This record gives sequence, C-alpha cells and structure tokens, in this order.
Amino acid sequence: MEIKFAREFTDVKPRRLEGLLRVEADVQAKCKQINYTYNGFVVSDNKPTAMRLSLTCNEHNETWNTTEAKAFLNKDQSGCTGCFAHKRAVGGKTTPKEKIMAKIDEQCQKYNVVCTGVEFGEYVNQNCMVRLSCACCGDDLGTTKFYSFIERGRVCRECSKAKTIAKTIAKEEVEKITRLNGRVDFVYDRIIERNKETGFILRGIVGDMQGTDFIIRQRCPIHNHNFSVTWTSFKGGTKGCKYCNTSAFRTDIPVNFYIQSLDDRYIKFGVTNRKVERRMIEQQRESVFTHRLIKSFRFSKGEHASKLEKLIKTKYECGVVSRDDMRDGYTETLPFEALPEIITITNKMISESILMPK
Repeated sequence: MEIKFAREFTDVKPRRLEGLLRVEADVQAKCKQINYTYNGFVVSDNKPTAMRLSLTCNEHNETWNTTEAKAFLNKDQSGCTGCFAHKRAVGGKTTPKEKIMAKIDEQCQKYNVVCTGVEFGEYVNQNCMVRLSCACCGDDLGTTKFYSFIERGRVCRECSKAKTIAKTIAKEEVEKITRLNGRVDFVYDRIIERNKETGFILRGIVGDMQGTDFIIRQRCPIHNHNFSVTWTSFKGGTKGCKYCNTSAFRTDIPVNFYIQSLDDRYIKFGVTNRKVERRMIEQQRESVFTHRLIKSFRFSKGEHASKLEKLIKTKYECGVVSRDDMRDGYTETLPFEALPEIITITNKMISESILMPK
C-alpha cells in the first residue's frame, strides 16, 4: 500500500486529476478545523482506491487508512478510536444532547406539555426517557421514550377530554343558535301573515320558541282586548279574541265565501276571514273526505257573505254529511247536484254587492 498526494498521480486523466485536487483541498481544510493531519490518498496499482484517505489524529496520535473521502467530508466519520470513544461519552454517536433537547422543547410546545427531566442512561441517544407534565393542570404524565414522544407526541388525557367536551358544547350551542334563529324567523313570519288577515296586533312572545308551548300575546284593536294563545292553538287557528269568536267571522273586514267538493259527492260552502286554503286544511283534519276547492269569492264586507250563507241555509236542507264524517262544518253541506244552483245564487248576490278583486 502506498500513500500519495493528488499532484503525484501522473498517469490519470486531467479531469480525474482536477477532481482529486478539489477533494484534497476540502479534506485539508477540514483536517485543519478538527486538528487532523492529511497524509494523502491510499494508492493501489498507482490509482487512488475508492478515494480512501490516510489521516492522523494529532490529539490521540493515531493514524488510519480506511476512511473514504466522501464520508469524512459529509458525515463527519473517521477511524480514530480515541475520538470515537470521546464522542460517545459526551454527546452520543449520532444524536448530540443539544439536538435531543431542542426536539423535546419543540414537541412540548406543540402538545402543551412541560419536560421535567431527561434520563439519558449510559449513552446519550434516542432511547433516553423523557419525563413530562401537563402545562395546563400540572399533572405528572409519567415518562416516555424520546423517539416515541417525537413520533406520537403526548397529551394530558384529562385536559384533552375537557377540551373535547368544551368543543362539543360550543358546537351544539352554535347549532342551537342557528336553528333558533331560523325558528324565530319562521314564527314571526307566520304571526305577521296571520295578523294581516285577522287585524290582531302582536304584543310579545313568551318562551324560547323551540317547542310548541311558548305563548303568543296579542291584542284585538276592535274590542281593545288583550289575549294569549299557545303556538299550537295559534297554528290551528282555534283561539283568538273571545269577543270576535262569538261569531264565525268579523263583518268589518273582507270575507271569503268558498265552495268545496267533498269527493265529488257533496259540496261544502262557508265563509272565513282567513285564507280559504288554510280553512280547508283545518276542515280536512277532521274529515273522511278529500276536500277540493271549486270556487271562492272575496267580499269587501262580511255582511254580504253572511247574507249569502244564510240564504243558502234557508233555501236548502243542509247538513247532508254526518258529523262523524266531518266534525268541522258539516252543517254547511249539500248534495253535489246542488252546485249549479249555488253558483247561480252566488253570482246574483255578487251583482248586488261589492266584490273585492282576488
């Protein structure tokens, strides 16, 4: 085995020689930093073998010829047994103590925990044990291996559970508020729509509007009467001003006169201050028949519609439908064959009264 400097290789190609000179310059610079002596390249058959180096550690006075140039320059590897033993004793083989502590601090900030101690054992490496505590509650979280802490982290179960519960509660509150906001809009829209028909004035709502038992407070401007109804009663239209409810409808506001078909076997006529469709829905709930609107008329004054209804009841024998089959409005029913005459009577009444445009 022979040792040569790069300039001593006379039978290599120029480009190869340039490479050797560059590597040699880098090796010499590093040797100066770490107190090594560069002796040259290891030669076999007058050629540098795998770019191996001959180096001497000045501190331990040890020479070796087995280190590759690439490993020496890039990975800080050498063949000095004295340096190797010293490195293991003070800083680990590949993981310095400062690097381990820096990673521990980084993980502690990420998982909101505190490192209360590190047990390195005989060597400083990734098998060291890290003792942790919770930064929030201060509970001791025990020890875990360094590499496990880096890969999987560590959290306080109690604090994590509390945070999960808090997030769930917050999410439910947001969903509750969202639903309630939509519910509030729906309730107010229904009340405003109904009050346009009845003339009642909303005074307030008692309750959170989530169920059906909240109270709607209203005032009747005609009788100057305050009253309250539940949301269920309000939707059904079964309760309101007790003075207005003494009659089927109010004669001082526009009134609808309607004619319905009951399975095309009977007809049902009647008057209402509200929308005909809404009144039909209420009647359908307590009827065995299928209700279909044939025609409706809107009178400017309720007295005209009332007169028409009384005229029909006087002229015909009404109530042909059993109360068991139709509990709401069965007294205003006639055979389906009476429909043409009812239409004729209605048209005559219209010509004698004021009919509002629909």
